[in-house]
Formats: sequence, structure tokens, C-alpha cells
Amino acid sequence: MVGYEIFVRSYRDANGDGIGDIRGIEESVPYLLLLGVDLLWLMPIFESPSFHGYDVTDFESINPLYGDIEDFKRLISVLHDNGMKVILDFPLQHTSSLHPWFEKALSGDENFRSYYLWSKDEEVLLERRDWDGQPVWHPSPSGHYKGLFGAGLPDLNYTNEEVFRRMRKILKFWFDMGVDGVRLDAAKHIFDDPEQNKRFWQEFLEGFEGKMFIGEIWASQDVVDEYGEIFKYVFNFLLSYSIKESVKREDPDLLIEGIQESLMNKSYTPVNFLTNHDMTRLADEIEDERKRKLAFSVLMTLPGVPFIFYGEELGMKGRYDPFFTEDVLEPFPWKETLYSKGQTMWKSFKYLRAHSGFSVEANENRKDSLLNHIRKLGTWRKSNPWIDEADIDKLEKRGSIISYELVGEERICVLHNFSNKEVEIERIFLKPYESFIAKG
Repeated sequence: MVGYEIFVRSYRDANGDGIGDIRGIEESVPYLLLLGVDLLWLMPIFESPSFHGYDVTDFESINPLYGDIEDFKRLISVLHDNGMKVILDFPLQHTSSLHPWFEKALSGDENFRSYYLWSKDEEVLLERRDWDGQPVWHPSPSGHYKGLFGAGLPDLNYTNEEVFRRMRKILKFWFDMGVDGVRLDAAKHIFDDPEQNKRFWQEFLEGFEGKMFIGEIWASQDVVDEYGEIFKYVFNFLLSYSIKESVKREDPDLLIEGIQESLMNKSYTPVNFLTNHDMTRLADEIEDERKRKLAFSVLMTLPGVPFIFYGEELGMKGRYDPFFTEDVLEPFPWKETLYSKGQTMWKSFKYLRAHSGFSVEANENRKDSLLNHIRKLGTWRKSNPWIDEADIDKLEKRGSIISYELVGEERICVLHNFSNKEVEIERIFLKPYESFIAKG
């Protein structure tokens, strides 16, 4: 499979209001097929007061700016007709503070109050997140409530069986509609206790056989492996860093270490990527397009499911700021003018200017562009679906080259040159940052 992550608001506008929508995704299917995409990840599409959508006010709705349920049903049908699966971003760890459940809790409804986590202890207000020092608990007239990801995102209380049942029912609602799977946002944060958290997921996912669950587990590899046993698919953050750092430093040893630790001898399928919506975009990390091509060549020639974050195939820029995440979610540039039919315009471009050469139009017109490079890789990968579950053999460094073989239905030899100089190995000549792929 080849996956593709889309922020709907920024992708394609079908009704002319400047905001991306479901119909716009439908219009984009031919473009996605040329990339070899057969698995589409949509960032939250539910009703929400925010631009990003992770603070949901109604889990059984479509954000009206994006369309309605009928639009989404039609999209599912079109995607399936074109051999593509769709997964939804499902932030079930919390709701919006404007969700009717939380508003009722604040008004004194004891039943809905039990849907969330509360404390009268003033000391909890001193508790901070371990990764950035932001507060975990938030004061309100009704008491202090837990909101790990901010005051606008109160945590749900999954020790409450009614919450457990209602959220499972919501998940079933989308599966019954034809959704193929979900990305489980912040999956290790349902409970503070790791063992309780893993038991929760084993129980919560029971009965949904045949659906795809991709866990977001941003943690050490041993923890990722534990959750991989439960979800069967887990995002591979370690490999993301390994690919980027090895390419930036021209050091294949870093990649070998990442492959050995995050890909080999796994009982689940790693979901590989270079960046996502919580990270600085690739072009801001690696300026040289030749090196970005190499990064994608590595990504697409490894076992697991490779994912592309929308716009990375064009060289879109954006530096991640946790307090201004719009910077990595800018409108997708279809034409060089940035003012064409289908162009989203919900925010101004901070990193991109008209006629700068990073639109779909410009990439398509340049034979050696990053987009055309990734299209070739995507087409190749889609024609070899067995690679998702392939084994890696003969992984080694040979000077500036890393070599390995993919073993499964066939045997494929892969070489990557991490040097800015042309190199020769076994009568194969590789230009700077070039890759070689051949059947063994």
C-alpha cells in the first residue's frame, strides 16, 4: 500500500468558498492515483470549532464546511471503486470543551460530569506534561478538569462504561458507512498507567475484525512494539528520524540502525513516513531536492506501509510550531498563480509565493521534479504490494552506499548512494544521492 495524509481544509475546494471539502477530495482522485496512493488518511472531518478539527463537538457528523454525510458516502464509494481505502483520524482521547457532553457537565449534570476527569485538589494545577511543560489540569467554576492536550480538549473518562460503549458505537457508525479503518490519535494517553492503557485498547477494539487500526505511539521502540501487538499497524517515528538524519548527514550508518531497530523481526506492520502534521516539513529540514528524492527513495523501498504527507511531493515548506500549527497545514498549491479553480484560500501563504516552482503544475512540467520522482516510486510500490510484509536481507554499508534486499514473493536488490559524488559498485554507477532498484 501507499498512504497519503490529507488536511481536507487545505487540499482542494470544489464549491468555490476557498475551503477544502469532501467533493474536492473526490475531484483529486486522478491525482492521487498517479501517486500510486491506495490508502487515504483524512485528518479530522467531524464537527469542530477549530481549524484543525481535533476538538470534536459531534463525532457522528461531518464538518459543514467540508460537506455532509451524503458527500462522504459518495467519496467512500468513489475511492473504493478506484481501489483505494480510507481511514479517518479518530481523536477519541478527548472531546471539545464545547461538546454538549462537557457543557452539560459544567452545568452540573452529574451523569455527564462522570464522562470526564475532575479533581478538587489544588495541587493538580501544578502538574505538567513531560514533553513540553504545559499544564495537564485546568480550573473551571465546576472544578478542575483534566485536559492533557489543552483546556479546550477535556479528557474522557473511560472507566465510565457508558463512555466506553458510546465511543465504540460511534466507531461502528463509521465502519458501517464503509470506512476501512482509523488512525488512533494519542493512543498511549487514554490512561496514565501503561498496562491499563493496553488492556483498554484490547477491549475497545474487540469485534472490529477486518478493519485497519493505526496507532499513534510517539514513544521508545519497546513501547511501540508492545502496541504493535494490539493495533497491528503503528506509526514508525524512529524510522522517520533515521531517514532524515542519515540523508542530511550523508551517514548511512544512522539508517542501518533505524532499520534494524524499527523494521526487522516485527510481528506487526510498521507505518513509515518522513513527516506528518505534527512535524516540520521535509523541505524545511532538507533544502537540496536531490536529497529529498533520496529520502523518498528510501521510504518507498522499505517494508511497512509508506505514507506521504500532502504537499511533501511538491516541496511544500512549513516549520512546526505547537502553538501555531497552521504553518505546516498551508493550502495545497495546484497552479503557479495560486488563484485557480480548486485552490484553497482559507489562509494566506506564509512559505509559498506564486510562480515559485512548487505547485502541481510546475512539478508536472519539470521532468526531473520531486513529484515525478515520487510518482515513479509510487507506481512501482503499488505494483509490488508484497513489500509491505517483506523481510530485509543483506543489510550493509559499502562506503557511502547502503544496500539491502527485500525478500518475499520475489527478491529485490536496493542500493542508495548517500554521497554527493558519483560512485560505482559491482559495475553499477550511481549519481549523487541516487538509488538503484532491481530484481535479484
